[in-house]
Amino acid sequence: MSLLVKVCGLCRPEDVEASVRFGADALGFIFEPMSPRFCTSPTSALSWAEGTPQLKCAVFGSRHADTNVSGFDRIQAFDGLLPQDEAKAFAVIRLSDTDKLDDFLARLANVPSEANAVLLDPYHAHQAGGTGQTLDWGLAAECVRASHLPVILAGGLTPENVGEAIRRVRPAGVDASSRLESEPGKKDHGKIRRFIENARNA
Repeated sequence: MSLLVKVCGLCRPEDVEASVRFGADALGFIFEPMSPRFCTSPTSALSWAEGTPQLKCAVFGSRHADTNVSGFDRIQAFDGLLPQDEAKAFAVIRLSDTDKLDDFLARLANVPSEANAVLLDPYHAHQAGGTGQTLDWGLAAECVRASHLPVILAGGLTPENVGEAIRRVRPAGVDASSRLESEPGKKDHGKIRRFIENARNA
């Protein structure tokens, strides 16, 4: 299976266009109002990516039943999925500095069997994601080897470190957001290009 490269936190059409042009496999749109990368309209997000082959991912802090996610290929929620989401879920497991493999396996046991993948992200007490913090790659590599589902690595990935992260962790995919920005909510297109290129060359 080829590596999946996801650019998340997209909230401007020009950033979507750059991600598509440079070869991202998946596009993440955040529908969590507390995020500085909040995308106000699922309809607008889908229109920016209309006609592209990339996976369109709806990302939530807490998934609400009244949010229309029709048209999205994947659903990612940091604080729970709805039953109708499970068959197209990127199920999030957040790991803290003190967590061990057993903690990961206990959380993995609660992931819906229909889920497409597990997304590993650092735990933060006050933010669901996009913190720019980096996971313990040694622990992440253990999780990849132990998981029955593909594992997508997130957290603190940059154009400079993504190659090393892939070589050490061997994930099924990588996901970056805040470290590809010039300011919150505004992507740096040069960073997107280098991130994707370095991930592909790892």
